[in-house]
Amino acid sequence: MTHYFFDTENGDMIVDREGVDLASFQAARMEAVLLMGDLIRDREGEIWATGCLRLVVRDEDRRPLFAIETRIQADPRGLSALRR
Repeated sequence: MTHYFFDTENGDMIVDREGVDLASFQAARMEAVLLMGDLIRDREGEIWATGCLRLVVRDEDRRPLFAIETRIQADPRGLSALRR
């Protein structure tokens, strides 16, 4: 088992102080995808306010392994059509 940390950035950095033990790197990848889905659903308003959300996965020594990022880029043409 390896210990992984899942830090989030959405304007401010939220550091995962506990982390989780997972069986493999592939398990950490799957956990990150599932967690990102939950974060998008649960923090939808914050993501619209800041325009992005980033999840950084770190190993037991807190070295970054990979990140998943989502961005909102509204097209002004589409938004103006909605306002009519």
